[in-house]
Amino acid sequence: MTDYGKGKYQRGAYISKDLFESKAYRSLTKAQMRLYQRFLMKREFARVGGKPGKRKKDYVQTNVGKIAFPYREAERIEGVNLSTFGRAIRKYVEVGLLDITHAGAAYEGDCHLYGISERWIDYGTDKFKEVLFPKDFRLRGWSLHHQRNKLNQRPKLIRRKRVS
Repeated sequence: MTDYGKGKYQRGAYISKDLFESKAYRSLTKAQMRLYQRFLMKREFARVGGKPGKRKKDYVQTNVGKIAFPYREAERIEGVNLSTFGRAIRKYVEVGLLDITHAGAAYEGDCHLYGISERWIDYGTDKFKEVLFPKDFRLRGWSLHHQRNKLNQRPKLIRRKRVS
């Protein structure tokens, strides 16, 4: 059992009524809703404000734009496959629930970093700011192999015709 004593509190996912009833949230599937709640649980907060010796009043998110949720962790915790998680993230960016603050390179041990966005408030209106999902320009497989070969190629020898 976890100790929620002095200075500790239980993490949870709070969804406001406005978000719950929004077009953006209602456009999600049940699995996507569950995964989004995991993103909300990954937020970290610190108490601020109040007078010394008195209870602090407000909470401020401390990891703004630095939420890490690797694909493998989603697969392990939620039991979703990688393609389902990828589609969910694309949907969150599309409707304004998440923004990708750092596009990681999974093969180098560098994962995406996400920020909880409030663009969802304007989703479905003219004021909505659409953000495109970042393109992946990494080279993999044969394209990486061919690129390396181009860089390491020896200069071609020029063959001269024989004069007789």
